[in-house]
Amino acid sequence: MTGDRSQDGGRGSRARPKGRGATAAGLALLAAATLGLCLPLLGGINFTPDTAEYTGIARRLAEGQGLTTAIKWHFLDHGPVVRPAAVERPILYPLFGALVLKLAPAADPFRALQTANALLAALNVVVAVGAFRTVVPPAAAWLGAACLALSPGFTQTATVALSDQLFLLLWLLALWLLPNARGARGGALFGVLTGLATLTRPNGALLALGYALYAGARGERRRAAAVAMMLAMALLVAAPAARTTLAARAHGLRPGALVNYSVLHIHQASWEGFGQQIPSPLQLLRQQPAAVLQGIRRKARANARALGLFPGPLFLLPLLSLPGALRRRRDPAAAVPPLEAEAAAADGRQPTTAAELRRVWWVLAGANLAFYCASWVAAGALRYLLPTTTLLLPLLLAAGFRRAGHSSAARSMAVVLVAGTLLLLAGYWHTHCQWMQRRWQPAGWEPYHVAARWIAAVTGPDEVVASNNPWMIHALTRRPALACPYFRPGADLTALARTFSVRWVVLIVRPGEPRLRHCLQHPAAQLVRTQDRGRRAGIYLFSVAPPPSPAGRAQRRMRTTKIGGISGR
Repeated sequence: MTGDRSQDGGRGSRARPKGRGATAAGLALLAAATLGLCLPLLGGINFTPDTAEYTGIARRLAEGQGLTTAIKWHFLDHGPVVRPAAVERPILYPLFGALVLKLAPAADPFRALQTANALLAALNVVVAVGAFRTVVPPAAAWLGAACLALSPGFTQTATVALSDQLFLLLWLLALWLLPNARGARGGALFGVLTGLATLTRPNGALLALGYALYAGARGERRRAAAVAMMLAMALLVAAPAARTTLAARAHGLRPGALVNYSVLHIHQASWEGFGQQIPSPLQLLRQQPAAVLQGIRRKARANARALGLFPGPLFLLPLLSLPGALRRRRDPAAAVPPLEAEAAAADGRQPTTAAELRRVWWVLAGANLAFYCASWVAAGALRYLLPTTTLLLPLLLAAGFRRAGHSSAARSMAVVLVAGTLLLLAGYWHTHCQWMQRRWQPAGWEPYHVAARWIAAVTGPDEVVASNNPWMIHALTRRPALACPYFRPGADLTALARTFSVRWVVLIVRPGEPRLRHCLQHPAAQLVRTQDRGRRAGIYLFSVAPPPSPAGRAQRRMRTTKIGGISGR
């Protein structure tokens, strides 16, 4: 008997390393495949306004200019263009970006951060396997991670200098930890991840809701202490950024995130916002409740369309249970084993733990969806719903696997749905690659490079430049850049120059554009250089005379009085 047990134990000990080796090889292959999908998207600079802001903050921090931003695209306040970055953006991704740029000082900042995000994407699919296995059987977890690598929101953000991949890493790590985050120590560690996720994207705070639900469902004796420790650590991690934002508010600065709740359309805070009184979110809700509700409904419809695109066909997998439900009504002995039991048996946990976790995942998926339905101005549904679709993937696949395992017809239908989903995702990835490659065409960048050379030749490094594309101007010149608004009486170029110390205006627009007409006719603006590009948008660089100081205006009035009250322009 003893010899038999020793031989069995030897075989078991050899099997476990072999199983771990197969898992490691599978994870390495999955990460390599994800990087392979990213490579075609790394051939150029994937530029968006948000990437310009994040990259600009990271670059300024890496160059020793502090955690500040030098792009002002909204007119929520009349504060300076150069301001604390925490007022405009969550700060963890810029801190990560500054570290990347410190490690690669000779690289183009955009390309360096794009490459770093591709590496984060490869890491995320590996972490996703571990997180998914806490709620579903291994087969569903592996297939879910593979679908995640091809999913639209994941593809959109894998090679762009945005915070989504870093946020997804923290989100998945927290969910992977959740089953073992017991007691005060577990709550503290989960709180740190929650705080870091909140410093990356504001919906990271939703993780606290997930932990509170799971702690309550477990019925731990000290669950209140664990939840309190989690909240305390999350607040402690997020406190420095909160203090900076509150200090900036005391100086009249308003967080850029308020744009999502203070106007009905983003242009009301940007191009049309100068000279306007932009209300607070509560004021807007009191003044125009019907319009706000309409905006929320419009955003909810956009999010529903995004969910229809992905996971798309996978939403049909739970319907495979209908034939089984009818059969169980006739024969109760034909009941299908609960999904929680299958997932728990595969991962060595109690069935109730898997059921509780699955409920938490459903709640978090819905909470993230609701969060971005309430952000009625925010654009980019596929990006913002990435946490929701990531949570739905394993849950939908596992539901289909469970039903398909007990019926040949359901099995065939599940194969068709999963294959259709993979083909749909592959088609989206191919289309996205083609779209990004069209954006890399040098013709689109040419006028901005010309304008950047002009600006570098005539402006100082700290002089504010207003433009119809402040993000591109800042990225190419590193000058503080302000959105050039549509002017109106009482909010003309002189007022813009006086409020934000604007010394230069560069416009890349077609002849006759309203802002161009205003600058050509304004007495304080002088056309320095221009380039006519035929039917395409021309390039116009104006210098702006500084407005007279109060003392200068008083002297001018005195001179006007001496000559009889008549003064030429």
